Amino acid sequence: MKFKITIGLGLLCFHLAQLQAQPYQLTTRWGEEIKANRRTTLNDIIGSDETGFYAIRTRASLFLDFTFTLEHYGNDLRPINSVELELITNGRQRMGEFTLFTNNQIYIFSSYSDPQTRINDLFVQQVDKKTLKLSEPVSVAKIDFHGRKRSNDGAFEFRQSRDKSKLLIYSKLPFEKNEPERFELLVLDSEMKAIWQKQITIPYKDQLFDLESMRVSNDGEVHLLGLVYKDKRTEIRKGAANYSFELLSYYDKGTREARTPLSLPGKFITDMQIGILDNKDIVCAGFYSETGTLTIKGTYFLKLDGTRVVVANSFKEFELDFVAQNLTEREARKVGRKAANDKDIELFQFRLDQLVVDNVGGVFLVGEQFYVKRRVTTTRNATTGAVTTQTDYLYYYNDIIAIRINASGEILWAQKIPKRQLTINDGGASSSYTFGVRNGQLLFIYNDSVENQNYTGKGPVARAELNSSRGVVILCAVSGTGQVKRQPVFGAKEVNVIIRPRVCEQISPNEFVLFGQRAKKQQFAVLDIKD
Repeated sequence: MKFKITIGLGLLCFHLAQLQAQPYQLTTRWGEEIKANRRTTLNDIIGSDETGFYAIRTRASLFLDFTFTLEHYGNDLRPINSVELELITNGRQRMGEFTLFTNNQIYIFSSYSDPQTRINDLFVQQVDKKTLKLSEPVSVAKIDFHGRKRSNDGAFEFRQSRDKSKLLIYSKLPFEKNEPERFELLVLDSEMKAIWQKQITIPYKDQLFDLESMRVSNDGEVHLLGLVYKDKRTEIRKGAANYSFELLSYYDKGTREARTPLSLPGKFITDMQIGILDNKDIVCAGFYSETGTLTIKGTYFLKLDGTRVVVANSFKEFELDFVAQNLTEREARKVGRKAANDKDIELFQFRLDQLVVDNVGGVFLVGEQFYVKRRVTTTRNATTGAVTTQTDYLYYYNDIIAIRINASGEILWAQKIPKRQLTINDGGASSSYTFGVRNGQLLFIYNDSVENQNYTGKGPVARAELNSSRGVVILCAVSGTGQVKRQPVFGAKEVNVIIRPRVCEQISPNEFVLFGQRAKKQQFAVLDIKD
């Protein structure tokens, strides 16, 4: 059975119409309900074409082995085809690494770590979109771990260029304690043919270097952002930051390289992301603190030209009203007292998720408050005296922040989107948000409580009621000028599943594929957005 929900005046029945004037007309088309094993869930929506969209489903066995199924759904959300991927080498299951939808083709990457040859092989296979059958696996990258333990067989990461014409494969090579960091770069074209490849050793011990971010330009240049610890793997030492950021750049098919230190004197850089502009300038932006690494006080922006000279450098402290937004009255008063006493006012546990480069050289930054708490409960049986201990993990996904910085480095505005999400022992499966961009606006889709429908930024934010009929899916739009508008997509009373935002996907400027799950019930929907 499928049904259609059109957002409009009819939503008065579940008390959502009190939200501010709706910026968009929303239509949600639902597919048939899917009954699936509890250990089966959606892994990713990998892309779409004129026939519909493609998804990867994961099934975990009792022994924590995973099998992957490639699925094709039509524009009517009905399943067209489904094939379990046979990722087998030497009679053993290969590890699924990542999928890629590029040049209107689907590619599946998987790896096999051979205990006999001591080679960790990365394979690529093209998908026949009509049958979902895979081509023969072709090795594109190898990691030799002779003389190393099986657990030290390296790892693969990847990144696409902005125009999707290049693919960077980063191979983290095996290491020994106190050895310099080693890795290999491989740049492929859109047909998965090698353009250049280079093995690199940098003068930092493995345990003192972390890869934070990597980018490949439209013409195949590679930029790596590394976090370098000074002498010991700790973030703070003697009250100062014990790390620094460094940009590693590789030009001319890897034959020319450069290392550029990045810093804000006197401040902790807590988060940094990089982006490549159309003119090949590099932008670096994120959050900083003056007290440590768990809080943030403001945002910053650096721009480097083709010679890696800093041509723009700015930072801006968050304003008091921004910090106090979405706090309870008691929390807001506490912030005000600290500010009055010239104490540092910083936001707690925000991580930088997105750096979005616009078409005029500016950037948007997107972050989210996220943290995990471990709760141990001990009970004693009154009759037997036996003691039982239970450990729970609490996943908090709270406010989203969005920041706009123009091409000159001027930090124009910062906005905070109210959200409170808490789940236990599930990894936050229904928390966080789906992100998209439409006509210069940032779009966020997330689960919320109807009690937040008229929220003005002051006072307590109601916790999202994921398993309640008072839950609601919200679309929040942030314009290029920083105007925030929220509106309901649908309410929990209307559907039998809970949306999982982190596996939903924008498939066109106006459409998102949504996926929901509750116990054995699973369901897809397409959200269509019109002005």
